[in-house]
Amino acid sequence: MARRTKEDAEQTRKTLLGAALSLFRAKGYSGTRIADIARRAGVTKGAFYWHFKSKVDILVELTDALAAPMYEIFERHKTKGAERPAKALFKIMVEVLTAVEENENVRSVMEIVFLKVEKTEELAPLFKRKEQETGKFLADIEMLTALAAAKGEFRPDLDIPTACAAMIAHMTGLAHIWLSAPQNLSLKQKAPELARLFFQGWR
Repeated sequence: MARRTKEDAEQTRKTLLGAALSLFRAKGYSGTRIADIARRAGVTKGAFYWHFKSKVDILVELTDALAAPMYEIFERHKTKGAERPAKALFKIMVEVLTAVEENENVRSVMEIVFLKVEKTEELAPLFKRKEQETGKFLADIEMLTALAAAKGEFRPDLDIPTACAAMIAHMTGLAHIWLSAPQNLSLKQKAPELARLFFQGWR
């Protein structure tokens, strides 16, 4: 019985996350109430508060879970990129841009964060988490860039912190543009070309 109860609780949590994802994408964060999420999930508000402290809490968990494929891209190439760091950076950009279009989870979380939330005091925990994640991604990119520069794969006068910040901004900007008007560009098809054009400035 205890196992069944635990399974039921896990299923309720997943259902609430799915309901919140659907509503945040359709109505935006501010347009969605906890009562709406509970109703969509078929549970009471009390059940919602059993699993999540607040609407911010469920949004943060959603963004963490749905962004996992992006973390995997960075970790995989950071680990394997010591021998050919320039190639690893190229692959990171290509795979990140491709994932925005191809991976439903990545697309969903970016759509919510870029287009469906406003920067308010209430959402400070979410933006603090995003700031920490960006700092970690930036540190990984700087490490690979420094290795590539030491191997002569990039020009010796490359300003590494500025170049890496530009790489994050390039990927983020392209993702935002595509999410706003996906009919105008296929990130999946154009990712290699977009990456080649970007890294030409580093050589």
